[in-house]
Amino acid sequence: MFDRLELDPDTVIVVNGWQHARSGCDNDAERELAAAVAERSELNASQAQRGGRSMTESLWDIDQVPA
Repeated sequence: MFDRLELDPDTVIVVNGWQHARSGCDNDAERELAAAVAERSELNASQAQRGGRSMTESLWDIDQVPA
């Protein structure tokens, strides 16, 4: 890749080196939040498969609800 870009590997500075630190939740509140996110994601996916609108799409119409 360096040859193709005409770069010297010794002069390239890496500004973001990523490394996996851990997985999981630290406490019950984090586990509950993760479960809620997963549930909403599954609901949105199932609605999309049935051709319906997802919760996220419906939220965009909240300002159109009659007062």
